[in-house]
Amino acid sequence: MSDTPNTVVFHCGARGGTHRSWHSWPWPVSYFAFDPSADAFEALDDLNDSNINFKVIPAALGQSEQETRQFNIYEKGDLNSLFKLDSGATERYRHANDTPVEVIEFQTSTMQAVCKKYNLSPDYLLLDVQGAEMEIMEGGRSLLKSSIVGIRCEVNVAPLYRASPSFYELGQYLDDLGFSLRRLETPGKGELGFSMDGGPFSDVEKAGPPIWADAIFINRKNLLKKLAADKTSLPSLISFFSFCINNNCAFDAFNVIEDIQKADNTDFLNGPLPSGAESVLEAMMSHLEMLDGQQFQKTHQYAASYSERRAACARFLQGLSEKASRNPV
Repeated sequence: MSDTPNTVVFHCGARGGTHRSWHSWPWPVSYFAFDPSADAFEALDDLNDSNINFKVIPAALGQSEQETRQFNIYEKGDLNSLFKLDSGATERYRHANDTPVEVIEFQTSTMQAVCKKYNLSPDYLLLDVQGAEMEIMEGGRSLLKSSIVGIRCEVNVAPLYRASPSFYELGQYLDDLGFSLRRLETPGKGELGFSMDGGPFSDVEKAGPPIWADAIFINRKNLLKKLAADKTSLPSLISFFSFCINNNCAFDAFNVIEDIQKADNTDFLNGPLPSGAESVLEAMMSHLEMLDGQQFQKTHQYAASYSERRAACARFLQGLSEKASRNPV
């Protein structure tokens, strides 16, 4: 097998540290964190993880280079934003102080400029930036159209910040760039669905309108273009499998296998497998075995067809596993 590949992650709004979905990655990850507030920067610089090559870049990302912006610091640090907080828009923050305790100014950079300066090409993007998602994406639009294959992004369904783009606008923006929404889950716990805004007329905490969620977007076309363009890109496929498993959308990993089985150019499959690939392939096979035992699959009207499709994916994975066993580290 080949040497350890390089998976590059950009995490904007990383004051809480690395996201849990990267803690069980099969090989070390180059993880670049961005946050404009000084307290977050100091905390991030002290983080250490044996599986993550963590680097804090002193830049606040935005839509354009060298633009002066004001950043609002609130009593609750996780509400800090380029935008003004509208506490009355939700029950959860109705009684919060929406007057910033401090307003700082900074010069923005862009994803594109950072990539040029440090010679980087991100594979995955994480955003927790309180309304500034589209600005940051627009500053790396060419990357979204080429190298980035997966995005995990906190989205506000409720209008928590004045003049910030809505969840629906963000979804349309990414759809236009070839990304598909694959999962919505609650930030932190990772449960399926939205966090709800329970209030004085809710019988339980979740009985309220949706307020926000973590949204996972995937661009399979970008991945397939990467694979077709480079005979040594097999690590990118294994990396994508791991992203899907760790972000609870393994179904898309199998969708990509079906895409590859229909593709004309599969020369990359003859390339070297990365060290650590075995654990990802085993997880994929285990997921297929789990599906075979599910009542939903057994009783579905298309059960026979679904079973055949899973079997085809299993043969594909078995071929890669045999290749890994023939070429151990």
